[in-house]
Amino acid sequence: NCGATLDMTEGAVAKMHEIAPQTPLIAKPNAGKPRTVGRDVVYDATAEDMAEYARRFVALGARVAGGCCGSTPAHIAAIARAVRD
Repeated sequence: NCGATLDMTEGAVAKMHEIAPQTPLIAKPNAGKPRTVGRDVVYDATAEDMAEYARRFVALGARVAGGCCGSTPAHIAAIARAVRD
């Protein structure tokens, strides 16, 4: 859940699955690393980015893929399509 970057979440899922392959894993990263622009917090990961990483998370052993901070309905819809296919 959360995490600094999508790559870091990918590494965490891979390592946790390596250590405990029978343990159910859930990957719900932020929509990229947050940054401040003026008074706004911005997340740069697109829906397509999140979908691609969701595929990777599932391939690495995650049973559930989703999103956390910065995720929008478009991100979640893309993730759902990606892991359903």
